[in-house]
Amino acid sequence: MSSIRFKRSDEWHFRSEVNEQRRATLEASPPFQEIVESICRNILLSSPPSKQHANDERLKNCWRIKCVFSVPPLAFDWFFNGPCGIRAQFLIDADLGRCANSLMTKMLRPTVLRAFESERLPANDPDQRSASDSIDGLSSKVWIDEMTVHCNSWDLEIARWEAAARQTGADGRGLCAPTGTQLVLLGAWINHDGVEMVLPEKIGRHHEIHRRGYS
Repeated sequence: MSSIRFKRSDEWHFRSEVNEQRRATLEASPPFQEIVESICRNILLSSPPSKQHANDERLKNCWRIKCVFSVPPLAFDWFFNGPCGIRAQFLIDADLGRCANSLMTKMLRPTVLRAFESERLPANDPDQRSASDSIDGLSSKVWIDEMTVHCNSWDLEIARWEAAARQTGADGRGLCAPTGTQLVLLGAWINHDGVEMVLPEKIGRHHEIHRRGYS
């Protein structure tokens, strides 16, 4: 069990356009750790975890583990759009968001590794270790599967993210509260030596989410 005290964000508000019943359900969200425990109990892998190779020259010969999985719609909503969810933890504090993300990856780790090893690898394959390293990496993350949702509405009323969305060249993705059922675990990029590689622009991801709601 985590010793980190995750919190409820006092800055998390919904715009009046959000359905009243949905807003009430989101505001009644359980604590973050309970959301994660519920997700891990009800996880359904959409497909076996896969080995994803990098297509950026700066990540030559690197790969990461990718696992797309389905969760109940309410768990998705609480996880991503609720005042106790993953983005709310980043809103409260960038480092608290990283701790919340770390808890999620650690709790998913046994299920994902079991599925990856049984579907993809012989018992003595060295990629088993690399898969563990990828999940355990500092830049490993769990997020919504952005390919399956629409993020073009302003549903949240969060002053900091609204200010960021109005800056030149920015957009309002952080203020969207999309519905869905698909989450994705994206491990850290690992090179042939088992070393985690992070692109410079990704090092401050947790601060970007804190400032504008997405990275």
